[in-house]
Amino acid sequence: MNKLNEEQLLAFLTSGHSEEINKAIKYLFEQGISSLDFLQSLEGQKEFCVSNLLGYEQWWCTAPIPPEYILLVGPRESLTEKEKEESITVEVVSLYLISAIYSGSLTFYGSPFLVDVSLPKNDCRGANKEEYIARGFHSARKWIRKCHKVGLEALREQKEHPLKSENLYWW
Repeated sequence: MNKLNEEQLLAFLTSGHSEEINKAIKYLFEQGISSLDFLQSLEGQKEFCVSNLLGYEQWWCTAPIPPEYILLVGPRESLTEKEKEESITVEVVSLYLISAIYSGSLTFYGSPFLVDVSLPKNDCRGANKEEYIARGFHSARKWIRKCHKVGLEALREQKEHPLKSENLYWW
């Protein structure tokens, strides 16, 4: 695959076209740790980003507004808080890809919804809450710095995944 620059990658991820989104996701995953700094820079990218590449067969159904319907229902700002928590955005895909790079597989887990594993089991539910996303990026930034120092294999041996310091995982 031709080398893609950060501007192209962001354009693909925010395009709303599954072929371009899938190309960017695959490219970023294949680039491995060299993608980590770019992925962490995507915090705050609230555009919808729907792809079936990340393993969860019904993933595209879980977002309340697939790209082809955005014009019919309006912008993300018009969603309820619950609908926003059920949305998959570029920043969520970014966090998911950081975890996928750690695991060595795009299909490492079932769905791109964050869960706080420090909560009692009855209170745990997958949701892309703003708080979880912010905590996820905080943890990922620390993890990426450590990854650059000690290497990915060392972190795998220590079972230190990117969201661990904030007690987050994928649902």
